[in-house]
Amino acid sequence: MKKTFLLVAILLIFSSLHSQNLMFGLKSGVGSYSMKDMKDFNRYFVSNLSFANKLTDDFPANYYFQPEVLFNYQHLTFGYSFAFYSTGSRIASNDYSANFNMDDVLNCYSHGFIFEYVFYRASLFDFSVYSRFSFENTKLKITNNLMVVAEDTLLQTKYSYRTKSNSTEPGIAISYDYKFLKIKYYAGYMFSIMTDGFTSDDEKKQKVYNPYTRNQLKPDWSGFRTGISVYFMFSLKRN
Repeated sequence: MKKTFLLVAILLIFSSLHSQNLMFGLKSGVGSYSMKDMKDFNRYFVSNLSFANKLTDDFPANYYFQPEVLFNYQHLTFGYSFAFYSTGSRIASNDYSANFNMDDVLNCYSHGFIFEYVFYRASLFDFSVYSRFSFENTKLKITNNLMVVAEDTLLQTKYSYRTKSNSTEPGIAISYDYKFLKIKYYAGYMFSIMTDGFTSDDEKKQKVYNPYTRNQLKPDWSGFRTGISVYFMFSLKRN
């Protein structure tokens, strides 16, 4: 991690010496998430629980946020970004005697590099292609709650797991410049690659397995990304 941040600092300093504009911005939109292993994991529990239950949420699309620092030189843009993704699921059961739910919450902290090339300009509009290469740290929290109605008693168990992965996100964008602002609409697809399996947060480093494939359980953040980004631009031109 220290080597990564050192590399980022060197690249940003080098970029600032050869750039026309410095941009600070926030990208925000909606992402869909494949999560095939996680969905298989849920189907296994739904079919094997001894009481009636329902899968009420199954890792749906959700909002995400991505602050960025970018440098621009003519048709090229390069920079660094940090992103936060989140999704989850719930299996629930309710009757007169007890209430049960199992919540799986996935949070992902991602950092990486962005490359963008403007291939066409029309007045104040730029049409570009981009790609983001990133490193993800994902945390899985599983919480089981059983409320016994007659005894007014809550039984709760919690489990926490972590893993790492890499990803790439190619896409297209259309941007509009107004004074010191750049407003951009983007659409892309993120591919998760080189994903490790979940291990527990404690010192035992226990693994979780997909009951269908018998492989170690993994997240898959692959899916479509679309949204809006807004940047503040500062000129770095030297007189």
